[in-house]
Amino acid sequence: MGDICEIKSSVIGVDLKVSYANQYTATLFAESLVTAIESIFATALNHSVFPHVSEFFCQIKVDDTLNEVAYSQNENEVGEISLTIFLPNLDIIKLIPTPSYRDTLIKIAGEVFSLIVVNIEEKQLKELMVNDLAIERMNQAVHLPTLIDNVALSNYKTSWNDWSHINLGKFSLRRNKTWRSDIFHSNTIFDSPDKSQDFKVTKHNDTRVLTIINQRLWDKAKWAGTGFISTIEESNESPVIALMFEDQDSATKIFKGWLKKFGREDVNNMLCITLIKGIFKSSPNHYALQVAPNFEQLSLTGKKSSFMMISRSKVMTPETSENLDRFIGSFTSAHQFMLAPAIFNEHNNTSSFSPPELWIKKSDIRIVNAWEIDENDMALMAMPMDADPIIPEHVDNAPILEALKKRKMRNF
Repeated sequence: MGDICEIKSSVIGVDLKVSYANQYTATLFAESLVTAIESIFATALNHSVFPHVSEFFCQIKVDDTLNEVAYSQNENEVGEISLTIFLPNLDIIKLIPTPSYRDTLIKIAGEVFSLIVVNIEEKQLKELMVNDLAIERMNQAVHLPTLIDNVALSNYKTSWNDWSHINLGKFSLRRNKTWRSDIFHSNTIFDSPDKSQDFKVTKHNDTRVLTIINQRLWDKAKWAGTGFISTIEESNESPVIALMFEDQDSATKIFKGWLKKFGREDVNNMLCITLIKGIFKSSPNHYALQVAPNFEQLSLTGKKSSFMMISRSKVMTPETSENLDRFIGSFTSAHQFMLAPAIFNEHNNTSSFSPPELWIKKSDIRIVNAWEIDENDMALMAMPMDADPIIPEHVDNAPILEALKKRKMRNF
């Protein structure tokens, strides 16, 4: 065990990590903080409260100059937000009765909640905090260090080595039959319910967030459109798809984040780019572009029973299909393309491409006709609610019709 310890938890599919110094006061506070955060999220899925990040990190630092707990937000070079909590080097048991300690702990837990979830309505928040007694549970978390201290008698164990001096004996099993036959064993495997996902009965540990979208950054960046660079004649030169944003700093951080995760070349197609053609009969040149996680690849990294996926999409409204057709032709020849950020200037209606060091090489892109999309297709989320897709005359019962019907019924 080193000087730094870490507590890990899973809340609504988000991997929560809290690191702290291997010290008694910091350990008790870390346990209390994680419990307070779990208290808010315990029933969050019941109220359609969903996350927009796959992980969140908190760091606890002991500061000899402080008399009360303080905290601050941090943003790294790729736009990821974390919290640093500054803990006074005092007896935490004596800190607990002070009003500022309780208020600050609950504020920190609330801050983590606000940084993890998608925009939440006031009604949802009231149901969660008041009706579901989240505040009551957090109040209990405030006093958790006292309970632990009473049990541990200030001799808290932080590693297996702390138990090495204790001689543990073997205890033989005296009972030869189950105490109660109507109680399920902890390893009992139950049949899965119907295929529809009911988050009210979903365990947080069985849920996983699949995202390559930093929602906060995308909101700031303001995706304005799409641009192409491609050769007129057949060539092996890679064409370029540019995602045009209004805010340069946020756009740069988005692509730096992808480069950090996937590298200069997205070999495993973790960034799934989908072009959807024929979304409107009245405007045949309009298309939708979707940026989404590759479910098949990301879901291979862990066994979970349910997934929440976050994507971004935009409908493009060109007068002609010339640029799109040229890109498709170039991609067909080169078998690869570059994904790049560009900055759109709304004042003079011009755009400029970011430096090539931010570009990502890709060899996969999905180009699909709107009528081919069914209800289980991730691309359905990119279809506008008022879509009127082009359907060939020879096609009967196009999958998109039933998919759009069910989507409108579910209102998503």
